[in-house]
Amino acid sequence: MGRSLLRLRIKEYNTARPLKDHITQRKIAKELGVSESFIAMVANNERELSYERAANVALLLGCDMKDLHEWHEVPTSKSSKRPE
Repeated sequence: MGRSLLRLRIKEYNTARPLKDHITQRKIAKELGVSESFIAMVANNERELSYERAANVALLLGCDMKDLHEWHEVPTSKSSKRPE
């Protein structure tokens, strides 16, 4: 898993909505029952969301869970393949 895209997703969400409907890290924290500093740490790549929390953030932002992070392919080595 790569870096967090939480800030970008919040910005995209807010750009598409009127100011009264904007979401903040504070609102996300309140919805998840965690501290605002925890959400800031997630956005700064210092902490990671659990599966359940990531699912809830994705619902709040109207995106897929996979869109909350950059993803990097991990190359498979020939030695890791099963013999046929």
